[in-house]
Amino acid sequence: MQNITQICTQRSVGLGALLRHHAHLQAVGRYLAECLPAPLPEHVQVANVRQGVLYLHVDSSAWGSRVRFVIPHLLACCQQRRELKEISSIRLKVRPLSMIQQRPKNKPKLSRHNATLLSLNAELTEYAPLRSALLKLASNGI
Repeated sequence: MQNITQICTQRSVGLGALLRHHAHLQAVGRYLAECLPAPLPEHVQVANVRQGVLYLHVDSSAWGSRVRFVIPHLLACCQQRRELKEISSIRLKVRPLSMIQQRPKNKPKLSRHNATLLSLNAELTEYAPLRSALLKLASNGI
């Protein structure tokens, strides 16, 4: 019986190929981080290497513009590494951190006491649009 490590690293298993590709992308990312001037490495992630194209994700279009200026330098760096000589072009895609790290936002809660105060104030308010807004706010809080 084989253990999970042996199964994952077998060449015939798709998972092993995926793990090797992931390790390759991590190595490319570390190498490119050394080639990029500061502070670019913090805003650039290697997405993929396929058919001679290096795909990079950048945090914003502004960072993408800065990376475009150093693409010739990055291509020269890739030509210096035997395993990266296949890279002939670099493509960028803006992928904001907010898309990657979306967290559910905690909806603020209105206490029962404050909701009651809003309701009482709404009853004393003559201006109808404000009264309905206060009542709506109070009903969402309870």
